Amino acid sequence: MRWTDEYIGVRRGTIEAPKRGASMSKTLYVGNLPWAITDDQLEQVFSPFTEVVASRVITDRETGRSRGFGFVEVSTEDVDPIIRSVNGTVVGGREITVNEAKERQTRM
Repeated sequence: MRWTDEYIGVRRGTIEAPKRGASMSKTLYVGNLPWAITDDQLEQVFSPFTEVVASRVITDRETGRSRGFGFVEVSTEDVDPIIRSVNGTVVGGREITVNEAKERQTRM
């Protein structure tokens, strides 16, 4: 079997480059989350400050329990005011940490 773009689920011509002037989204890393927080609750933390495109609490594959961090995708490129507003706030008794997410490094 050949590994083609279609085999791995990417069809040629369906992914468009962003148009000039179109706003792009940014992803924020959120650490020190309470263990019981849900994706929706994480979104509610950020929604007063920006439009949230997506939010996700990362869970352990085997147990399904939260790993204490997550990611929030916001619809703006200027994330510094959002980070300043939310970083250090207390959520569920824990002081959360917010940074701009770094690209995932490929594993060897």
